[in-house]
Amino acid sequence: MPCDSCDRLKRQVRELKEEIAEWDRTENNESLADKLRLRFRLRPQAAYTLAAMIERPGRVFSKQAIIQHIGYDGSPMETKRDGEDQSVRTNISWVRSGLKYAGLDVEVRNIHAQGYLISKEDAEKVRALL
Repeated sequence: MPCDSCDRLKRQVRELKEEIAEWDRTENNESLADKLRLRFRLRPQAAYTLAAMIERPGRVFSKQAIIQHIGYDGSPMETKRDGEDQSVRTNISWVRSGLKYAGLDVEVRNIHAQGYLISKEDAEKVRALL
């Protein structure tokens, strides 16, 4: 008999794989990321993350999916408290800084224990500047 924890973990792994596959299926994500990187002076990982978020506004992107997406390699970033978690925070910070640099009042929301999202309205504000 499978345990509840095993079922929950299997479900989380399946959802994460589906989320990553969806990012990979976005054909124009790379060119959109290039435009975002140049327009908002973003690092490549931040531009690709922002591109995925504005392609799917209102959707929560889990920290695990962002870690997978930006290719976290285990190297320390800024603090050693929790390398993966800090890597995600740093990446989201780059996104927020780039948007602020452009003078946009766009909120990259942190959904407690779930991940990050951008609203449909804010995604439209970003697209309007491209």
